[in-house]
Amino acid sequence: MNERANNTGNSYSFKNGTLIIVDISGFTKLVYNTDIATGKNITLSLLSSIIRNNRLGLSIAEIEGDAIFFYKFGKSPSHKAVLRQYEAMLNDFIKTLDQLYQTREEQIDLSLKMVVHYGAFTQYQISHFNKLYGEAVMEAHLLLKNEMNSHSYVLMTDDYIHSLNNQNIEGYSSKGSKTCEILGGIKTVCYTSYDFSKAAA
Repeated sequence: MNERANNTGNSYSFKNGTLIIVDISGFTKLVYNTDIATGKNITLSLLSSIIRNNRLGLSIAEIEGDAIFFYKFGKSPSHKAVLRQYEAMLNDFIKTLDQLYQTREEQIDLSLKMVVHYGAFTQYQISHFNKLYGEAVMEAHLLLKNEMNSHSYVLMTDDYIHSLNNQNIEGYSSKGSKTCEILGGIKTVCYTSYDFSKAAA
């Protein structure tokens, strides 16, 4: 745990933890191509499908329009557990989409992407809301704007992989692809991505 002083002279603690953002791909098109009531109901159903499949016991920091920002302080969930978590969310998401298709004449072209990061961050309260703060929080959000062509994927940063303390991550059915990007022109972050576009098709 690290402590830093704020501008009032008080200290606040930074703790290491895992940050996971689950984002709906294609959400902007949904908003513009559906009426408000329909779009709201679709969004509610899909976000609910993600939350009810939270098998890792993650806390929710925020629901950000088309994304849910999860976090967990302490030991990182395993590589295998995170991928299984995504698969559970994706499968229920697709099932929910299929149910929604039955009530609409046209299909909804949506899918899920997940960003998994690790680092030090802290919490603060403003009014009745608890917020997260730290470089890792900013980096996780910036990673949503990556160079991947797929709309169904899991992206795991090296920071998260290194937090696993050399756990064996080989042998999983999905093979990852390694990439490095400069986030916001400030920091280079490397990550491994797993493409699930065939499962979402």
